Amino acid sequence: LSLSMTAGPSAVIGLAAAPASAGTYDVTYCGTPGVAENWSTGATAPGTSSGGACPGGRIFANLPQQTWVQGQASASITFTAPDNTTIAGWHPSLRFTAAKTTENTERIHFNAGATPNGNFPVQCINLGCPPVITDVPVYAGAKQITASAACVDERPDFTLCEFTADVSDTGGTVTLQDDTSPQARSQVTGSLTAAGAPRTAAKGTSNVHVLVDDTGSGIKAVSLQIDGTTVGTGPGCSPQPTTKVVPCPLTQDADIAVDTTHIADGRHTAKLVATEIGRAHV
Repeated sequence: LSLSMTAGPSAVIGLAAAPASAGTYDVTYCGTPGVAENWSTGATAPGTSSGGACPGGRIFANLPQQTWVQGQASASITFTAPDNTTIAGWHPSLRFTAAKTTENTERIHFNAGATPNGNFPVQCINLGCPPVITDVPVYAGAKQITASAACVDERPDFTLCEFTADVSDTGGTVTLQDDTSPQARSQVTGSLTAAGAPRTAAKGTSNVHVLVDDTGSGIKAVSLQIDGTTVGTGPGCSPQPTTKVVPCPLTQDADIAVDTTHIADGRHTAKLVATEIGRAHV
């Protein structure tokens, strides 16, 4: 947002959108409090899953001890980015475990990450996975990340997956990227000048008001700057650290009180600054 003002001060106020620039923020899950927003789990019956709400402090999907027909067995946990954001990083506490019920079996494949082309950045088979996976690469622009177990048909001599397999995550962080800019939904109202001519600075408290929208992480705060110095800030939120995928309100009805006794008569540059998590727009 931009506001131009000459203070003699006379005030002429206009608004314009600033160019979009990326801002990132970390969302914690399955920590304290134990929440897991935008996570889902799934498994082919009779597999089981936790539903994604971190009961027992983890997100969990399971293929119980069964004789699985290849191609028909899978279990997964999935995170989906909220509207107008993408996933820039994933640091889980991810565990893949498997146990054979017989040696005559197809293999369980474990995969994790985001993939546009079928090649997951983390792949392991049967009992060959690391004990804990804490860093999963994510390609730019990813909207969804997944960790899964699947029975894969790859051996001509076996047609069954005789395994029990678990996919679980006891919590970590997902880094989200917001590429959108806030937009003004109303004209700026209010005045920093006194009535009459010549125009002079108002002496006392004046209010500047604007309604601002965002479509990504929300509005952290809206403030007014005079000559680069913040002179007033509207109500905001405290998003960091956050367990919310959309940490701040998507709309802020900002009413900013300004003590004009500290503004000298003369020409000044005024800016309204809308701050998202991790960045500001003027």
